[in-house]
Amino acid sequence: MATDDRDPEPLSDPLVGVSSVREFVAIPPELLVVAVAILGYDLSIQLSMRFVSLHLMSLGASAVAVGAFGSAGMLAGLVVPYLAGEFPDDLNDTAVLLVLGSLSVAGLLLWLAAPELAATTGDLGPGWFWLLVGLALIHLWKLQGVAAEFDTGRRRLPYEPLVTGLESDESVRRLLVVFGVVPVVALFVFLPFVPGFHVLVALGAALGFTAVLAQVTVVDRDPTGTDGRDPSTLDTLRGELASVPDSLEPLLVGDLLAQFAVGMIHLFLVMYVVTVLGLDATVFGVYFSPPSVFALLIGVEAATALAGVVPGEELVREFGVRAVLRYALVATAAFPLLLLVSPGVADALHLPHLAVIVGLFALYGTRFFALPARNALFDGISGVAGTNAGDAYRTVRNTAVVPSALVGGALYAVSPNALLIGAGAAAALGAFAFHRVDDLPDHADPFTHAR
Repeated sequence: MATDDRDPEPLSDPLVGVSSVREFVAIPPELLVVAVAILGYDLSIQLSMRFVSLHLMSLGASAVAVGAFGSAGMLAGLVVPYLAGEFPDDLNDTAVLLVLGSLSVAGLLLWLAAPELAATTGDLGPGWFWLLVGLALIHLWKLQGVAAEFDTGRRRLPYEPLVTGLESDESVRRLLVVFGVVPVVALFVFLPFVPGFHVLVALGAALGFTAVLAQVTVVDRDPTGTDGRDPSTLDTLRGELASVPDSLEPLLVGDLLAQFAVGMIHLFLVMYVVTVLGLDATVFGVYFSPPSVFALLIGVEAATALAGVVPGEELVREFGVRAVLRYALVATAAFPLLLLVSPGVADALHLPHLAVIVGLFALYGTRFFALPARNALFDGISGVAGTNAGDAYRTVRNTAVVPSALVGGALYAVSPNALLIGAGAAAALGAFAFHRVDDLPDHADPFTHAR
């Protein structure tokens, strides 16, 4: 939840970004409503999470508590999809979806009610504690229904048009983020941060409620509840964690450290931009507060990632998987370190500080250029170590990254600059470890099997 480095399906042609959007809008209209509601709810949660650390701090949370919140979210995001297979087969799908979806929306409503709950039930915990409870409930969204179908990769024939539309949505997701930041910017232009954040969360709750009702009333479900393959369970998770070959350790360490660095800074970027740098701007008489500037920076990052869909494929074809992944590691390491020295860079180049920060967030967005390369690499891992090795690799990496936000919070509590240095160092170590993959023999080198 803390990070947004998804591993999409392989991209097969130069117009894949356009094709994905066309596939998405080509699904039947009634299912398109469901898909838009699902993606809208997912987007609202994603955007809320980019600002939630400021809200946590306003409720009295320390930097360490903010980090613990982020790690709890990553742990829930890792484990919850595997719980879908733990449900008894005789449960009514519609009833379960209605209950879990309602609880997920209730989690967002808890975020709205946190100050009042803290005031009336002070002995149970401070305001930020209720945001943590709400976060656990929000993740129930991925436990059942179409959202779980998408996250675990399972199939049910009545879902096929909708699942196909959702699986083609990597470009759609990026596009939605680009457009989604526009109302967020407006919220923080016209409202102080806390009321603006509450409006954002309330809009998310409305989208979630719409998504639940749409799935219950529109999507045709298989009454037998049978899947095309066995659903993932906690045993699946344990098996994947135990099955990564030792030969892939250098590759895993390199990728893991880079993702760990992203997890360290993800929740704290808004705090650094808003409270440390205090970036704001006035354009044509309109004042953009620091939170609204950060929303614009999210849009810059997402727009760069979206623009990289086609170049990412071309770069893989031109330079190979290994070179593109190396670039992503270097960009990940450079971003926090350049952010640290950005005031000096702006002075040296005689540029506005905000212009330099915009350029840095664009650089940070280029790490997504490597997503096609990472997907090809996972194919190569499966070619080297067996059919399920790619899934096992992802699972081990995502599990190891869970503490990253907590580590980031501990460093931020020491100094915001300590966090940036630590994240940059972690990613740089990842880039160094990645070079050890060059020493693998051909039969054990996933890059020779990548496609």
